[in-house]
Amino acid sequence: MSTHYSPAEREAHAIAIAERAAARAGVRREGGGAAEPPALERFVEQTTTFKLEPWQERICRRLSLLPHQTGQRILMHGPPQFGKSIIVSQRFPAWSLGVRPLSRIRLACYNLTHAERFSKVNLSIMRSDDYRKAFPSASARVPEKCPADEWSTRARAGLLDANPSFKALGLGSGFTGLGVDTLLIDDPYKNREEALSEATNANIRGWWADVVLPRLNPETNVVVMFHRWAEDDFAGFLMRTGEWEQYRFPAIADGAAHPAPDAMGREAGEPLSPRFPAEYLEKIRSEQGLSFYALYQGTPLPPGGEMFKREWFKPAEALPADCSFVRYWDKAGTEGGGAFTAGVLMGRSGGVYYVADVVRGQWSAGNREAKIKETAAADRRKFGHVSVWVEQEPGSGGKESAQNTIMNLAGYPVRAEPVTGSKQERADPFAAQAEAGNVRILEGEWNAAYLSELTAFPLGKYKDQVDASSGAFNKLALVGEVEELDELSDELSAYTGK
Repeated sequence: MSTHYSPAEREAHAIAIAERAAARAGVRREGGGAAEPPALERFVEQTTTFKLEPWQERICRRLSLLPHQTGQRILMHGPPQFGKSIIVSQRFPAWSLGVRPLSRIRLACYNLTHAERFSKVNLSIMRSDDYRKAFPSASARVPEKCPADEWSTRARAGLLDANPSFKALGLGSGFTGLGVDTLLIDDPYKNREEALSEATNANIRGWWADVVLPRLNPETNVVVMFHRWAEDDFAGFLMRTGEWEQYRFPAIADGAAHPAPDAMGREAGEPLSPRFPAEYLEKIRSEQGLSFYALYQGTPLPPGGEMFKREWFKPAEALPADCSFVRYWDKAGTEGGGAFTAGVLMGRSGGVYYVADVVRGQWSAGNREAKIKETAAADRRKFGHVSVWVEQEPGSGGKESAQNTIMNLAGYPVRAEPVTGSKQERADPFAAQAEAGNVRILEGEWNAAYLSELTAFPLGKYKDQVDASSGAFNKLALVGEVEELDELSDELSAYTGK
């Protein structure tokens, strides 16, 4: 009958074998008896020149549990140059391998050079006399010479299983055939441009799905450190694909609950570290703008929004009787996933604009056209004359799609508009009027999703409601021209009818 051992029992047995082999080879156990390993906090302070601050101690306490846990998923944000990588990437691997010399640690950074730099720090520490005193077992020794990208403790090497103790990786690097007990990902992006690149994000998500996940096992621990450049960046992707423990350490406590509350529970306005006072951080905020929130606060946007702020949109109990209306459609064609189709109905009375209704969904092309026609009929019954506009995407496919919608809405005043300029440029006139207090919003079930998307723009995952709002506003701002076109359309329809 076979005996089942726990991971700790298997490791103790393997280490005993490795140490007996070392003894036979004439290698003695340094320091004599089995010393209790130092706490991670003490180890970090012994191998650095600074005393840990409370938030750093919190990180150490959480990481120190990992050698005794399995299947943990941790997302962690801390401001740049505050010392998080020194703990997580430059000290924790060395400490963890002293505690568990058979562990397999993989460290991935935005490129291999960066990961190898951290690897060299760990090797230097593990070769020091202080490390030998802290972890006297010969099983935790590492070679005096070895490649920076891959190396093993004596215990791990003794298993002869071609699985190194430490492997440095660049994002996108493969590690086929190598298992992993602890995977550390330290900042997957080199800069803002990479983080906002759809191609880069697609590559990182593909690397995670095709390279990383097949290497994991139910006992693997994963720790990801990041800056939050956009709602749909790598951290945002991970948050949507599983249960992750989140630790956000904003440089200035902001009282926000999203994407995660302050891990230290501070009062709003309190700085994270006495080394970086609030006055200094406010100066950086004024110089960096949006980048400050991504780098220092762990959120893509200020809590109240950036280009659009929630408080700008005052509620309206009813619509004025003299409103001119436009329903503007931003179309997508994927059913049950991907981008949304959105149709925003906006009215204008004098110099005030009213967001009156939003129709939004993930429909197939056929169901989408049916919904657009159904909405046009409902708008006519409720509001009378409503101009309908459709955003025409570039290329022949976009033109054909817009023409199909126009044919579908025969009998309605409908036109297509080829898009020009960036989404931000098209949204800027609408944002300016909202900031000036000239935009109202009619109460409806769609309000929450609508305002959430606007306040996340331009870094949110979805932009369809913003695009449709910008289009409707820009048409209403030229309401005289719209009405002239509609009158001409009506005359042509009447003439054709004769």
